[in-house]
Amino acid sequence: MIVWMTAAWAGDPCAEPEVVLAERSAHIKQLYDEGEAEALDRKAAAVSVLDRDLERVAEMSRIDQKGWLCSTTDKWLGAWVLLRADELSTIQRGRELAIETMEGRDPRGAWLVAFAHDRVQVVQGRKQTYGSQTHTNNEGQACLVEIDDQATDEERVRYGHPPLAERYRQILDRAGYASDAATLDRVERRGLYCRPPPPIRKK
Repeated sequence: MIVWMTAAWAGDPCAEPEVVLAERSAHIKQLYDEGEAEALDRKAAAVSVLDRDLERVAEMSRIDQKGWLCSTTDKWLGAWVLLRADELSTIQRGRELAIETMEGRDPRGAWLVAFAHDRVQVVQGRKQTYGSQTHTNNEGQACLVEIDDQATDEERVRYGHPPLAERYRQILDRAGYASDAATLDRVERRGLYCRPPPPIRKK
């Protein structure tokens, strides 16, 4: 029986003892938490944060390749980290994991699938669909990356994202234009509606 269980664990990392799985999950959560903390640290240099993001991406990719993203929560956290990558195949893998979380009934899964879809589109130099992606304009302000017509507001809400008028409001408020009407016209006039950046590299 012991020999059989050992062989089973060797073939399926997710069948290992609970204590092992818990240790792995804690490490996965730590990688996620570190990234979120640094993203909120206004004193951190953008370049240094990016470098550490990529280190976390590399570590999460190794975890994924070993088959250690076992629970739906592990996959959600792993997907979020991988979506910070700077090359396409890793970002696409993040989207695959996001889809698995939605299929696994994670309450945050649908939101992440839409975010991941937009991320994959934008890093290829294409318009986004759900309105989750921003870039930086020449004034250093967050600008909303152009949005295509592939989704309705009803679909955006179904995936946990706000309708466009609400998204316009968020972008305008963040830039200090709270008195402007929440319309695409005002967002464009304020220079807060930007083209997708150049496509990133493919691995």
